[in-house]
Amino acid sequence: MLRYRSGPGSPGHKLGRTPNCPKPGMRPLRSTPLKVRWRVPSYLASAAGKDRSPAMKGEGEAPRPSLPVTVLLFEPFELWWAEQQDPAMADHPLVSVLNERVVHANSAAHNQGITPGLTLSGARLKAGGLNVIEAGPGRLGVQWSWQLEALSSWSPWLHSPQVGRVWLHASEAEARQLAVGQRVRAGVAAFREIALAAALVTRPGEHRLVPTGTEREFLAQLPTSRLPSLGFSREATVRFTYLGVRNLGDLFHWSEAQLRSIVGGEAAGLHTLLQGPWEPRVPRYRPPRSLSASHGFADPVMEPHRLEPAVRRIASRLVTQLGGLVSSRVIITTESLGLRLPDEGLPKEPLCEEEELVRLVWRSLQKTGAASLGIERLSVTLVDLTRPQAQPSLWPAKQERERAIRAVSRRFPGALLAFEQTDPYSLARERRYRLYRLDTGETVAAAPPVTIRAERKHAQTTRELARSG
Repeated sequence: MLRYRSGPGSPGHKLGRTPNCPKPGMRPLRSTPLKVRWRVPSYLASAAGKDRSPAMKGEGEAPRPSLPVTVLLFEPFELWWAEQQDPAMADHPLVSVLNERVVHANSAAHNQGITPGLTLSGARLKAGGLNVIEAGPGRLGVQWSWQLEALSSWSPWLHSPQVGRVWLHASEAEARQLAVGQRVRAGVAAFREIALAAALVTRPGEHRLVPTGTEREFLAQLPTSRLPSLGFSREATVRFTYLGVRNLGDLFHWSEAQLRSIVGGEAAGLHTLLQGPWEPRVPRYRPPRSLSASHGFADPVMEPHRLEPAVRRIASRLVTQLGGLVSSRVIITTESLGLRLPDEGLPKEPLCEEEELVRLVWRSLQKTGAASLGIERLSVTLVDLTRPQAQPSLWPAKQERERAIRAVSRRFPGALLAFEQTDPYSLARERRYRLYRLDTGETVAAAPPVTIRAERKHAQTTRELARSG
């Protein structure tokens, strides 16, 4: 098909001809295909990306569940776990301490004037019969792993960034059931950040639902005093309070640069919380890889001579299963009188030897005192499994030198010597260096200078006598 130049300013346009009607003597243009690159608008691209099916996204990506995001707060977990083991402790003063200071306190302890930051001695003076639990970043990790395994039966999408806090995909009815049954705070929303904020403003045993589309209205009513619970520093709350900012809704019109002038490096996270984008997905639960071995006894065992064969059998089985891996954490669980007594052991170096594992198990048994109760079953679990990496040698000449030294030393022991400077500025020459053997590194005692001079003088006298005679 032939195309002709037409349009405003063209001869054909002035004469009123149609675009396809050529002017006499006008040269037709060569027909070339017109290449047009269409660009999808950003708002359509984002919508298309959200509506794509799993097959279009990739076969390896799991489909997004249609359930909302639910967050469960077991914080403080050490107090929650103690009350689960003994429900009567909820009515008595209970605190968790770290470095002899109160970190968390239950409602009964708060009623008696015990607040976080108080010394342990001061807390004991205010409440008689105070129950104390040691708090720490590495404690109660075993109990939290048990809780995650129990929650994974509710939903395969489960994520826990820290002890006492977990996100999962569950319906509102399931969230209500978990909040009431576990006596925890729960929040339900379409996004993870909003669900966490909703859980922080509820009481234990209750849940709060934020309907889709009302996220900004909910955040506008959230007080700035909740910022530390959302992962921000207390200094940010103090600065906003000094400026008269009481709710997060007062910060909606603030830019990221304005927030940075007040909270510094936390401005990006706070701006994301206020303006988005928020995270709607919860990853699949992936339990940590572990190796376990256990041994059951026909009757409760209390004597060490009966425990020794079982401990060595378990250790030998686990070290064989490692197959080149190493473990950084060991969980020793004993069952006595129907109770499970877990203990967590942290070896000084990555664990890969049988004798080291046996010593760690015996140390745990002595610490927990489970043998005095009678052990019915002993279980050992190796977690945090990694494969050590070996760095190849960067200096092959050094290996060849050592190989040559070993070959010569086998035939001529002690023949290869070397000097090493010890004190080059010493006034005594014999202290300026050290003579040592290359094969063993042992120091070779050199003859003192006085003896050397005496031998030289004796040799010179002998030569003179020989000449005169």
